[in-house]
Amino acid sequence: MSIAQRGILHCRRSALSYQYGLLRSQSSLIGRRAYATPATKEKSIEEKTQQMVRALEDMERRALPASYDTDAMPVPLLDLVLPTPYSRVPKESGLKGTWAWARAWLSNFSDNAFHLYYLSKASSFLELPGSSAPPKARWSPQLFKTSSTSPNTWLAPLRQHALNMYLKMSEAQATGDLRTLRTITKNTQFQTCQKRIKDRSKDHLYVWSFEGEKSPTQIVSLRTAIEADEKTGLSKGMVQALVKFDTLQSLSVYNKKSGKLLQSRGTKEEPARVIEYMVLEKRVQTETPWMIRNQLLEGVKAKYDELF
Repeated sequence: MSIAQRGILHCRRSALSYQYGLLRSQSSLIGRRAYATPATKEKSIEEKTQQMVRALEDMERRALPASYDTDAMPVPLLDLVLPTPYSRVPKESGLKGTWAWARAWLSNFSDNAFHLYYLSKASSFLELPGSSAPPKARWSPQLFKTSSTSPNTWLAPLRQHALNMYLKMSEAQATGDLRTLRTITKNTQFQTCQKRIKDRSKDHLYVWSFEGEKSPTQIVSLRTAIEADEKTGLSKGMVQALVKFDTLQSLSVYNKKSGKLLQSRGTKEEPARVIEYMVLEKRVQTETPWMIRNQLLEGVKAKYDELF
């Protein structure tokens, strides 16, 4: 490993340590504003940050080639939260269950606002065509609209981009297009798509169709790990967003030789409702685009999570 690469890894390890301290201070502030921050959440932040630091230290110890792309190194998930609908709170839990749900909802809402604030201060915002950096005001009502589906919010371009990626991924799965999947998926999600394609019969033809959205695409959780370089002022780090897709789809499987319909899920007249939660990730200030890195499932496996 070159001296320059060792220097880069050392800087990134220091940045992660700094970011951990920043996240702890945010957790303390959230605790003062939202009455309490669960101890398990702070422990989770600490564990995930330490995992990233250990991974960087491991890379530094190894004799990696000079051409190795450290930006492509996989990192653990940040403390994204898949919210539980209030309708799923057990009735027998009473006020205790309601209070636990409200506290978890408020904690995620506050975290979303704080992380959107730090993202808005970054030298690069969404890095998407058509998106513009928000005003550098200290506070804005927009900070509390992470999960809004309004077309006028700061994250509206990301929601549209996420939907386009999701549809592109679904189409590529149906056609077995691994080349396209490599450009929009990574880590666990690419491996999952690849396995689905590999495991199905080569004698079958899959025809997939998007029939519309049941409800608008929504960002339910947003987390960042960003630090500004002291010399250049440019931001380094990453952004992760947990996105909910509630769509109407149809999938038909045919025999390639005979053209006989073997099975189907939904039709154009009565499409199947598919609800999925995908994690999108972007390395800030790099040429790496937004990628779908994996899927999160609710406590009970979603009924329509495996259309393919």
